[in-house]
Amino acid sequence: MSALRRIWPGGNAFLSPRFSSFLAYGSLLFALLGSTLLVSESDIREGQLATRDIVAPENVEIVDVLATEKLRGEILASIPPVYRVDEGVVRQVKEEMEGFFVGLEDIRAAALSPLPEVVESFSRKWNVTENTVRWLLEAPKEAYEAVRGLIYDLFAARFFTQPVRREDLARVFLEMNTEIEKAGLPGEAMWVAGILVTRFLRPNAVVDEVKTQEKRAQILASLEPVRRVIRRGEVLLRRGDIVTREHLQALEALGMVGENRRFFKALSLGIFIAGVVVLEYLYLRRFAPLFLGDNALLFVRLMAVCGILVLHLLTLRVSPVFLVTGAIPLVLLTLAGWEVALGESLLLFPLLFWAWRMDLPGGLLLFLHLFSPVFLLGKKRVERRHFTRVGEVLALFCGVLGILFALQEGLSLWKALTFFVYGGSGGILASVVALGSVSLFEHTFHLTTEVRLMELLNPNHPLLKKLMLEAPGTYSHSLIVANLAEVAAEEIGANALLARAGAYYHDIGKLRRPQFFIENQVGPNRNVHERLSPYLSVRVIIGHVRDGLEIARKFRLPREVQGIIQSHHGRSVVRYFYEKALRMSGGNVSRDVFRYPGPLPRTPEEAIVFLADSVEAAVRSMKDPTPRRIEMTVRNIIRAYLEDGQLDESSLTLRDINRVARRFVLFLNGMIHARVPYPEPVEESVHGKS
Repeated sequence: MSALRRIWPGGNAFLSPRFSSFLAYGSLLFALLGSTLLVSESDIREGQLATRDIVAPENVEIVDVLATEKLRGEILASIPPVYRVDEGVVRQVKEEMEGFFVGLEDIRAAALSPLPEVVESFSRKWNVTENTVRWLLEAPKEAYEAVRGLIYDLFAARFFTQPVRREDLARVFLEMNTEIEKAGLPGEAMWVAGILVTRFLRPNAVVDEVKTQEKRAQILASLEPVRRVIRRGEVLLRRGDIVTREHLQALEALGMVGENRRFFKALSLGIFIAGVVVLEYLYLRRFAPLFLGDNALLFVRLMAVCGILVLHLLTLRVSPVFLVTGAIPLVLLTLAGWEVALGESLLLFPLLFWAWRMDLPGGLLLFLHLFSPVFLLGKKRVERRHFTRVGEVLALFCGVLGILFALQEGLSLWKALTFFVYGGSGGILASVVALGSVSLFEHTFHLTTEVRLMELLNPNHPLLKKLMLEAPGTYSHSLIVANLAEVAAEEIGANALLARAGAYYHDIGKLRRPQFFIENQVGPNRNVHERLSPYLSVRVIIGHVRDGLEIARKFRLPREVQGIIQSHHGRSVVRYFYEKALRMSGGNVSRDVFRYPGPLPRTPEEAIVFLADSVEAAVRSMKDPTPRRIEMTVRNIIRAYLEDGQLDESSLTLRDINRVARRFVLFLNGMIHARVPYPEPVEESVHGKS
């Protein structure tokens, strides 16, 4: 990296951790969102096994090929074929009828009374009973002509021009017999006509293939294909499934396959993400510049957003309303502040809404998850109990939206209740994920969050309880310093919570030897330093900074609190023992031996605690504190530190220091105020005289 900087000096900005963080952030977003939008042609081919799970990135309506083919088959099976008259059968029947009646007429013309053998022969030839033949031969001409004419008329109307299927024979026979009855023939003539109908009636229908196909084509042309909606989050293919034509059709409808579509989708996604990343950088530079300067927080932002989006893609497979994106603003709000959380939500919402092709209900759910935590908690101090509250609100509103989403889609009541459960579960899971992520990032990257600081301010913290029991004087001193530091930090806009927490723990090093510090010494001969040399005493006194840092590391206190512990005396001189050494040695003493090792306070909170510690100790040692004397003492201490260079590395301005001094004076005057002396009780006085 250094060699590259030497080759390309102007590229320092592009090689910085900040630029690398934003570049990695954009690349990971592209990889995550692109994996749902695009599928490589080599990953999916018909007949092959799917190499990975593929999830629908959006809602889309497609033609269900299998269902459509099934419906087409059912309709084709239900369409009866078109029949036409089989001319061969009609011709055969006509010829038979013609031959039958011609034969009868020939016999009738040849003899008045037919011979029995003639009747028998004719009956066998035409497969008609002998009685029927005999009646036809012996019947009067008018009756015979009536029967023959009726038979021709019936067949001409119902057989020669109309197709008769085998299953239609009974119906046609009934219709013909009905017509015979209506003809008013005598009894035997009706019977003979019925027998002849039975003799000549047969199926004459044959399927008309051309008209049948035309009819089917006409019906199928008007048939609407079966469509189905692919829901966002629906698993289209699981790893190991065999890819079918239907799978490819669904992927094509979603635009996930096809080189041209994939290229333009990738291009548009890349441009969108690049725009979002640039806008986010400009937003953070304007509203959260300190965040941009913290590489650890930039990395945490990248891990939190991308990690939660990965989890979201997994939960989306369960249900389209099972969102966990609410964890993103919760984590950023806790770790980076309200401005960062709001900016991330403002830019992620349009990106995810577009990339996931959300509909209105899905967009409302995403909006609730990304903005509810930001506006519910606002800029107030975030505590861990607030995560539960946000989770409950998200669960309620997302559950209700899940029901509305199901009802809008026309789903069943059971499905609506399922959506309610999944929507509510998403809200609860988002808060749980955020809580776990915050704890993980706090301990992994040693981040100092308001949640962590609030825990440190709990009086039941083991270190504070130990300080209260073993070094009560130091504990009391720390409480007053904490109050001073908090009001001063609020005055100049510093982190008041961090200043208070740092003041609580700044003297924990005194727990190693509490009796060596004046505030913890009680009883006669209490000051052990009267029996020690100033050089030994100063080693013990200065050592409490080193001891405090070791204890802080043991209890895993935040780095900022450790910085306050390490710098709360700066490189100041332990004046009491320095002057004692001067008196004992006659003036030949090095001041450096009696200086704290430092470092000098750098942050506003370190400088405030540094000043508050000295001011509190000095004012408490005053015998007759008055407002005037208190102000002079505060001003003199601060002036001495400025002249000694103790605040040279601090970011406080002279204006800030002046405001801090005024706040110290105001607070100390309120704390150390004059009281009316209480008179001695009369009973006690009388008892004392006796």
